[in-house]
Amino acid sequence: MKKVLVLCYDFPPLPSIGAQRPYSWFLHFHKYGFYPTVICRKWKKGIKNQTEYFEADEGKEEVVETATSRLIRIPHKQSRKDKLITNSGMDTSVLLRKLLTLYETFFKWTFDSADDKIYLQQRADEFLQKEKVDYILVTGEPFVLFKQAYYLSKKHNIPLYLDYRDG
Repeated sequence: MKKVLVLCYDFPPLPSIGAQRPYSWFLHFHKYGFYPTVICRKWKKGIKNQTEYFEADEGKEEVVETATSRLIRIPHKQSRKDKLITNSGMDTSVLLRKLLTLYETFFKWTFDSADDKIYLQQRADEFLQKEKVDYILVTGEPFVLFKQAYYLSKKHNIPLYLDYRDG
């Protein structure tokens, strides 16, 4: 069976359309001779409002392994902007949040310190140092995951496949 590392941000229990594609891969790749290992954000169950999307995740990393797949959920590490939203709400510090968003938007491509999803790459790198995989498959949005997967592909000499979920 070929091993595939799937790197994604959205994954159930997040109730988004973007979470459905990697979840489907997780459930069905084994039927086609692939063993997927999904590394994703550990989402809180029952998100009810927009502010909860930005909250830090409670607990530790979760690993669920079966005969047909492996799931590694990484707790979200809040960015400065996320902390502002969860501490003050969506209606305060708007200008500061916009400036932080501008900073992240432009500099996450150059500086890891500006990438609020870098913890996924770091965990995937740890995983790849211990486990051999045949392919890396990454789905976006967020598209910064493509940069992260490219780095991992070059570092570990593993073929990379990009899934542009959102046009």
